[in-house]
Amino acid sequence: MKNNIGLKAIDAAIAKVVENRRQFRSDIPPLPHFIVLLDRGNGQGKSTKRFAAAFKDARLRSFKGLDDYIKFTLDGTADNLNQVFADIKTHAVYTNDYEGIAAIDISEFVPLVMEEICGIMLKKARELGKHATLVFYLPQNDSRNRESLIARIRKTFMGNVKVIEPAKLSKYDLALICKERLNKYDIRIDAPEKALHILCELIEKEGIKTADDADVLGIRLCDLVEANNNAAPVLTISKIKSHFGCLAQSKGVKL
Repeated sequence: MKNNIGLKAIDAAIAKVVENRRQFRSDIPPLPHFIVLLDRGNGQGKSTKRFAAAFKDARLRSFKGLDDYIKFTLDGTADNLNQVFADIKTHAVYTNDYEGIAAIDISEFVPLVMEEICGIMLKKARELGKHATLVFYLPQNDSRNRESLIARIRKTFMGNVKVIEPAKLSKYDLALICKERLNKYDIRIDAPEKALHILCELIEKEGIKTADDADVLGIRLCDLVEANNNAAPVLTISKIKSHFGCLAQSKGVKL
């Protein structure tokens, strides 16, 4: 799949399920649910779309509703929990139950893993999972509570859960994401051989930590390019330096 920076582990897990689609279509074994260890801002939306597109192409789910996938974030409160699952119910347009990909960020339940509300959440998720494929998003940073929550999810779904752990994004990965935004508009940096070095420095200088922030930085760089109808758009190093402050001129930058 294209644009899979930081998402290769997810693509591989999806591909493995699709490869075995014939056995999953018979429902023996049933199609698994997924726990993806991926922070907000690092591709949760893209990952959810990948699950939906691949499973639909492979006819692993019926996808009878208006939305092939839905994504929600739980904040750990009872009101939010009830509201989200009520909203999910409304997506079951032509059937009684939603039957697509239901992605839920449950990061806020990590510190609540032993609380009653966590059990209530898992009970609701189990009912949803009878007809939909669930993708749970949890933080990338390891913790005892996170592992306990993973164990509770496994138990809830009788072990029919696959855990996917994408590699954490490096400074180089973030620079590539930033560069993708420039490439989208055919913008090149006037010193191509130094482009990624310069972007790595900029990523570090601006304190960029997530894929979303790297993309926003790319948009900011696009805004620095002056319109020129007679030539391809070029972003000069001098323009970057004048806007963001002095950089190290790409010397000794480790990618």
